[in-house]
Amino acid sequence: MSDRQKIAVIGTGQIADDITRAIRYSTTYTLGGSSAPGQALPQGSQIVINAAAGAEQLSGLKSATDSGLPVATLPLTTTDESARAALGQGRVVQVSPLRGFVALEAFRADVRNGVAGNPYGIFAAHRVRQGHADLFDTVGIPLLNFVFELFDEPLVRVQTTRASLFGAENDAWFIIARGERDLLLTLEFAASLAASAPAPEQILLEATGSDAMLRVEPTRQVLMISGRDGSTRDVAWWPELAPVFVDAAVQSTDIHEPGRELAFLDFVAAVRESAESGQPVELK
Repeated sequence: MSDRQKIAVIGTGQIADDITRAIRYSTTYTLGGSSAPGQALPQGSQIVINAAAGAEQLSGLKSATDSGLPVATLPLTTTDESARAALGQGRVVQVSPLRGFVALEAFRADVRNGVAGNPYGIFAAHRVRQGHADLFDTVGIPLLNFVFELFDEPLVRVQTTRASLFGAENDAWFIIARGERDLLLTLEFAASLAASAPAPEQILLEATGSDAMLRVEPTRQVLMISGRDGSTRDVAWWPELAPVFVDAAVQSTDIHEPGRELAFLDFVAAVRESAESGQPVELK
């Protein structure tokens, strides 16, 4: 009899398919099954991963929380009362898809374990190709969530600037947030890369503290291919993200901090409010 944890996956689309495939071929977990948001979960499941996105995200989360099982969900794009009610139950943890990068997991562990000392500043940038749709939801929120999980200092002030710099409306976002003590966050995400860029995305994070500065760039891996015709081209390459993400999601379900999950929604709401008003927003 297998003692592997049985995981149910909720959602449709590429991310859900990648997660389902990673669990199916895992030697650590067993796939209980996958379902669309609103459908009944497979029987015998022990953990739920909600990979639903967009309009289906909250209905997927409701299916997960109704099961009474531990739930890991992609960071919520909605900050309304229904989202807060789901997170307030204490069985749901938000997990950024960026945690699928091995290098970012190592960076996260080092920062949280104090390798840099007391944190003074965190810089993060995520750039994708021009024309990327739903930039805030698909790129911004995963970046915000990953950074938010690096530190424990409460945030007190957020300033957001968004601009149209590369041919699409609001295709560049710049965020500055201050903690109640010394911490300064500087974040940016933009659909700024040309279609011909070797890698479809660029990610950079830096953490500066009292003892050290840590830097990680997980998307710099590129293969150079030279053909018989004399041409050379660069091809982006990095390992599949879903297996590492599944590990992170399962491990995170042991953490029960509803107050912190709700604080992340406050952060996202403040970023949006500041973007709309053009003014700083104070976090209570």
